[in-house]
Amino acid sequence: MGLIYVQSSFAPSLELSDFEQIDKLAHVIMYAVLGALFLRAYLSLTNGRHGLWWAFISIVSTFIYGLTDEWHQSMVPGRAPELLDLLADGIGAIVGVCIYRYL
Repeated sequence: MGLIYVQSSFAPSLELSDFEQIDKLAHVIMYAVLGALFLRAYLSLTNGRHGLWWAFISIVSTFIYGLTDEWHQSMVPGRAPELLDLLADGIGAIVGVCIYRYL
């Protein structure tokens, strides 16, 4: 989470207009990792009980962090919150939790 926070504290240094999909892919990958880490943490606290419930909570927790990150970006000069970034964050959370849960 700290890495995501620090990265979103700086204005982008490169013009990525031709690479917008790479930005969304980066969001999916980062939030997939975060979602898997949330699930791992929750399951370790509960000895793996109620795994499906904790998978859902992990997705929600990751999405809420993505929401706060977009809000944080609204206060950084040169950055702006984007609904598509938040969507990519949510997709990443689902992907990460599913991969962690089923592997």
